[in-house]
Amino acid sequence: MKQSNGNFPLKSISTLFLTAFNLSTQPVQADEFYNFIEIDITKPARSLSQDGVNFKQDYAPQFNFGFGKDFQLNENWQLASTISLSYLNAPINKIEFNNAKYSVDYQELGLWTSLQLKHVNIFEQATPFIKISTGFINSTYQDGNIHIKHNTNGYKATTGLEFNLSNDSSLSVSVGYSSFDDLDTSPY
Repeated sequence: MKQSNGNFPLKSISTLFLTAFNLSTQPVQADEFYNFIEIDITKPARSLSQDGVNFKQDYAPQFNFGFGKDFQLNENWQLASTISLSYLNAPINKIEFNNAKYSVDYQELGLWTSLQLKHVNIFEQATPFIKISTGFINSTYQDGNIHIKHNTNGYKATTGLEFNLSNDSSLSVSVGYSSFDDLDTSPY
């Protein structure tokens, strides 16, 4: 955790985020292990911080590869348990105190475990869900000669709607909350 000048711990900043969409491929049969590929449009899980500098983090594609298992709890409820690897390369603009603006390189590689509870058979075309994920993220920040690598763990919670596109694919729209420590990008 970061320390302030008076050696008091600073609170980590939690972010509210929107996954614009999530495209997933997986079989729909419950109680069987399956592989999946997901493409999310999201902001980075971690916020960047540096005294006298503002960072503008835009949405970027995040690629997820993993496996999971669905459990049919009863006729209306389904639980999915997954583990996945994710990769995100985010466009980030750094705006300094003198309004100088330039791009920096930022990447996240993550390992995630998730539980997703779906209420099936409520709507014909859409399935509401809630999802809790815990993750371990390796962050890489590159700004000229400054190269920072840092690991952290945290969690995110999302809720949304999943739309089945076919037997093997779906599209999800969700909003959520995540909590990870900030990445301090100070050069010293």
